[in-house]
Amino acid sequence: MKNTIKGTPLFATPESMDGLMDYIEKFSGGEKIAAMTCAMLAWNLACALVNDEPNPEIQLNVDDSTGGVK
Repeated sequence: MKNTIKGTPLFATPESMDGLMDYIEKFSGGEKIAAMTCAMLAWNLACALVNDEPNPEIQLNVDDSTGGVK
């Protein structure tokens, strides 16, 4: 299966999971909890989208002109 996930130019891409975790560590309290929650939700979504048997109920509407979510 060809990987069809496109990144968004609105945010930098960490070089590794450690880089992502280092960035999240810059936050504190509720902001840190929210950052970790959103990062891991996005990770799980990306995993589901590239799985060999993707769930047809998971859809991401991306604006191809900007890379942003519609």
